[in-house]
Amino acid sequence: MKTDLPPVRRMRLWRLYAEDGRRFLDLRLLDNRGFLGAKGRFAGTRAKNGIDLGLLKEAPGRHAERLRKALAAEFPRLAAFRFFRNEERALATLSRTRSGLYDPLARHAEAEDRPAAGAGRSPAAGMAAAEGAPALAVHRFFLAEEDRARLEAFPALLIPLPCPEPFGPAVLGFSEAEAAASVPEDELPPIMPFTAMRAWEDFRGMSVRLTGGRRARSGEGTPAYAEDLWKRSDRRLTPFFERRGPYLYARCARADWEGFRARALEAGCVLTPEWELPSIVPGDFDDGELKNLAKALEIL
Repeated sequence: MKTDLPPVRRMRLWRLYAEDGRRFLDLRLLDNRGFLGAKGRFAGTRAKNGIDLGLLKEAPGRHAERLRKALAAEFPRLAAFRFFRNEERALATLSRTRSGLYDPLARHAEAEDRPAAGAGRSPAAGMAAAEGAPALAVHRFFLAEEDRARLEAFPALLIPLPCPEPFGPAVLGFSEAEAAASVPEDELPPIMPFTAMRAWEDFRGMSVRLTGGRRARSGEGTPAYAEDLWKRSDRRLTPFFERRGPYLYARCARADWEGFRARALEAGCVLTPEWELPSIVPGDFDDGELKNLAKALEIL
């Protein structure tokens, strides 16, 4: 069975439309960068405006500082942020002074034969404090409380922004300004922070309660992407996935993963390529789509 997505001609919100006429519901994670096909209500317009302004060359600009201030308000424990053109650049730069990367969403090989309820947890809690442990962790926006607390031990965070990668910089956040001072950042094309700010505001309007001017700008009040939406998936998917917040860990073993993904694709649903990382409850779905997915997975 094929696990490759066919050529896609159009994406709209959380659905993809293939050249052969098929429609797919996207359950890919994409490192919190927004979901494949979900352009946001204004991020596309923002990107076009940035192109029209010619913000494509690397140059200083005020937009990066606006994004830096937004992140400082979101992560008050972090003292400084460094921006890079992509995550490869960020990790390569950081590797000169730090080593190892901890991801709270990734399950480990020894968890294969255990219930997925333990997925996303490191087998050694508090490992960041141990000798030779990773000094860098990946921030995730919808972690359980115990997983968020575990990240507090790490002196640096990789923060995937909730926007498509070409329009958002890679971000490293440091708990100590002295450590950040030794890590040089990239000079960015201004279109990256320019568009990322719009995507950030759109994302926060969808996922947190906003008030005042921020609510007026985003058009949101009560968050739409929250537990009330996520738990609607339980009726169909609980036999096949362990859900933690919006994150969906497949109950199958690693050896069965490719067949699991192939069945899902035949049913019109796209899962994350990695067994280690979860798929995610999309921001919009109907029961029929999940019913088709469950029916396909029952064959395994």
